[in-house]
Amino acid sequence: MADVRLTWQFTSRLFARGTVQFTDYSYDPRRYADGRDRSFAGTFTQMLLSYKVNPRTVVFLGYTDTREGVDRDVLVQQDRTLFAKIGYAWTF
Repeated sequence: MADVRLTWQFTSRLFARGTVQFTDYSYDPRRYADGRDRSFAGTFTQMLLSYKVNPRTVVFLGYTDTREGVDRDVLVQQDRTLFAKIGYAWTF
């Protein structure tokens, strides 16, 4: 398994992060009753952008992509997500 993360702080309010994870497993099919393949490979990528509006409010925008496959050369896209989140604190 390999995991690479890069973070870049543009300003005190704005940062970006990129993550790439690669997984590669090899199996002996004789040891498993479920009929699994000899190998399995997958990648997970994520990009995240964060902006702090004020000390109590943060906006996140991101993208994730997941690919899996029996062979390392042919990874099929399983999932793709675009997301947004706003985090804030209530004060009374």
